[in-house]
Amino acid sequence: MLGLGGLLGQHPKGPIRIPVVAAPAIPFGVYYTPLYPPLGPDELRARLGGWLDQHVEEPLRGALKPVVASAELLSYLDLHKTALPPPTDAAQTGATAEEAAKLERAWQVMAVTGHPAVRVPVFGLWAALAGAHSAAQELDGVAIDSTTHRVLRADLESPIAGDGRLQLAEHVTVCPLANSAGAATWRTLGMQKFGLPNLQLRGALGDPTLLLVEIGQRLLDALLRANHGREEPLAELEVGSELTVRGATAVHLQYLAGADPLLDVSPAAG
Repeated sequence: MLGLGGLLGQHPKGPIRIPVVAAPAIPFGVYYTPLYPPLGPDELRARLGGWLDQHVEEPLRGALKPVVASAELLSYLDLHKTALPPPTDAAQTGATAEEAAKLERAWQVMAVTGHPAVRVPVFGLWAALAGAHSAAQELDGVAIDSTTHRVLRADLESPIAGDGRLQLAEHVTVCPLANSAGAATWRTLGMQKFGLPNLQLRGALGDPTLLLVEIGQRLLDALLRANHGREEPLAELEVGSELTVRGATAVHLQYLAGADPLLDVSPAAG
């Protein structure tokens, strides 16, 4: 495995420091119409173990069971739908016609939130995902990732691997925000689940999804590696400001502070 310098480019022009949220909340909303008798947070937590048995491989399954049993690490909160409204455009969520109809009918939302520290294997993320999937199944509802605004598929194509390896493409989305003379600003959604800022690329003429996901994966790998074995997770991740992605594309990274911090991606100077 490469060190941080090799991971993020062989010849960085200078380091940048990216503030990291050490214990980000990972929120999902399960939108549903209440059944009778109603299922509350305690009942949903009690039934989660069965979902883990069916859909998560060992050793991750066994490691998650004490996590999901803890109200401090995985929380459920039953709310009226207006307290955590779903995305207004159901088509953008990737919802099927049946899921869109359920979202329209729903008037309650079960907020399922993981509270992790960002370190391998990110138990909080897997606990929150499992909790949202299980709650959607028990409540006959629709689970949405509140950071990416995407529906979680009800039927997993395959079990969650026991090594807990994170493939960023499964946990973020990339979308265009605006167009100007044919050039779009593209931004990731979902990096905040890992305590990192979302990535932004301005002036893209094509679809930069693969490029932004690769950059995000490298940053996440660097953060997880840097936190490995530490008692307290990093408050800042230091990386080179330039890297080469997709074989030959050189890009420059700049941290943009603010209420919604971003990591700006631009072509590196020649």
